[in-house]
Amino acid sequence: MIKVENVVKTFKTVPVLRNLNLEINPRERVALVGQNGCGKTTLIRCLLGLYHFEGNIEIFDSNIKKEREEALSKIAFVPQTPPALKNTVGEIIKLTSELCGFPATDIDPVARRLGLDISKCSSIPFKSLSGGMKQKLLIACALARKPLLLIMDEPSANLDPQARAVFFKLLSELPVETTMLLTSHRVDELAGIVSRVIELDAGVITIDDIVEGGESDALTGEQICVLELKRLPDSVKGVLQEWSFNPQDSDGLKWEGIIPSADSFRFHATLTRWSGIIESVTLRRKK
Repeated sequence: MIKVENVVKTFKTVPVLRNLNLEINPRERVALVGQNGCGKTTLIRCLLGLYHFEGNIEIFDSNIKKEREEALSKIAFVPQTPPALKNTVGEIIKLTSELCGFPATDIDPVARRLGLDISKCSSIPFKSLSGGMKQKLLIACALARKPLLLIMDEPSANLDPQARAVFFKLLSELPVETTMLLTSHRVDELAGIVSRVIELDAGVITIDDIVEGGESDALTGEQICVLELKRLPDSVKGVLQEWSFNPQDSDGLKWEGIIPSADSFRFHATLTRWSGIIESVTLRRKK
């Protein structure tokens, strides 16, 4: 499905992706997490062929550098920042349906569930919509396509609480054949939707783990986690003790604990909040 091999992306002299290797299989639903500047959006733009990069990326066995159009025909994408399109809402819907080969009428029911009445804004330029309305329209267009691969970069960022709840309900209703790659700062929102968490930090993968929700035997039982920290705030120490972690050195910077599979996603969400102080994380299945 997605194969990333030795990908390097540098802006001027600043490396953003550092020799990245990654595979995402069909039907996987992946949360790509990490702090601002860690490389999430850059990786997505490389996957879509929007950036030049070193290394190789294949999507659906198509090389994104040489066969970009073929790969993109099977991908729906929702960006973090909506583009400043001058087209009207009606024109965007017509163009999207014609280019992607699905009925324009499929967009309206999805948009209505999100709280966007297309009939009331069809003649309005896209750039004149509010941030939330733009996001709802882009999400509706993407979901209505029923793509094989859905890529969304912080898709819920501009949504009101009610629309956010509907959005995640819509994701849960997608066909099982849909592969998803979602970035989010609020990783806890993705619980029950994704089956894998990948965390980036300074352009490298620091965590890549299966979480609760799949069918693999690897999801049963427990994981042993060894966590090394750069420093230990009292708040972090308290949470580690709540998780029944035990210190492994005199400095209190190395901790070990056992994570039940049922709590795996919640634990990953906790680690994401601490990414600025984590030196390393090791997770292994408990036999």
